[in-house]
Amino acid sequence: MVSLWSAMGFTTDSREDPAKWNRRWEARLKKNSSVNMMEKSLAMFPKGAEQGILTDHRHRLRLLCNFQNHLTIAAMQSFVRDNFESKWLESSVSYREKHLLEGMIRTCTMMQGMEDYRAHCEEISLLYLEKDGGRGYLRLLKHFMVKDPTSVSTVPIYLPSPQWDRFVMGREDSTLSEQELAFKAYYDGVRNTFICDCLFNTLSSFHGYSAVPVQIVKAPTRNRLPSNFEDEMSKRLGSLAKPVCRLIKQDVVAARMESNIACESCTKIGKSSDFRVCSICKLKFDRRIYYCSRECQKADWAPRHKAICGKAVTFKSAQASAVGPQAVPFFL
Repeated sequence: MVSLWSAMGFTTDSREDPAKWNRRWEARLKKNSSVNMMEKSLAMFPKGAEQGILTDHRHRLRLLCNFQNHLTIAAMQSFVRDNFESKWLESSVSYREKHLLEGMIRTCTMMQGMEDYRAHCEEISLLYLEKDGGRGYLRLLKHFMVKDPTSVSTVPIYLPSPQWDRFVMGREDSTLSEQELAFKAYYDGVRNTFICDCLFNTLSSFHGYSAVPVQIVKAPTRNRLPSNFEDEMSKRLGSLAKPVCRLIKQDVVAARMESNIACESCTKIGKSSDFRVCSICKLKFDRRIYYCSRECQKADWAPRHKAICGKAVTFKSAQASAVGPQAVPFFL
């Protein structure tokens, strides 16, 4: 599975040599502390790009809240039913590292481009997760466990860090523009989603479960690259820009060709020809919000869709309307 990481010349295969692949990643993570991701993103994308980013953030926020509920239930069952904490701490370093690496690899190969998100997660390293005899992993897992797993929280749990604060901007949200908030939301979302996926995949590997295939669905907005995209990439990457630009363009085309969609209410997977779409959002913003039935469309209206129907998505409306009232049970 191709990623920007491999397109830039870091071609060690994760399955062929997991330890070498991880060493190269950890060496890169140590160099990231001085990078200002926000500054680079704002320079590349024109004004107005935040609409698509905020719409995607709204979708990702919902998935993250649901997944943290799933992760909590899986972890609780492991702690109570399987005595996971004791078994984890009693395992040898090499055995724990085997499953930590497997968790990283499963996460990085879940879908196209997933590996690139690891660049935002300095915590995903053997040194961090193995700290205090394996307690680093346990502390991180417990950090993301929600207090009430019987319902899905409307606010996800994030993991702050001094390095990450510098990574994005190093300023309070109240001082950021709408465009800056959009990019910060994007980076916060992909970072914490990646970390939670890694935690779950490590737990699953430790218990002997196979990797679960991920269902890819079409995004609600069409990705469009800015007119200055190639010029900006050339400035940032030099001779590496050409293969990276080619890969990104392939990803954009693949996203447009994806035929599977998900119902905005019940998340049922289907084809666009079988689903209804909000005509107002489609007409005004080329934003496609799908529903598998009239009942689902009505159920989603008050708690979620009303806040954005026919309106520009703002950081505030994306945050407030991301999660509906339903909870999705999950068992490992």
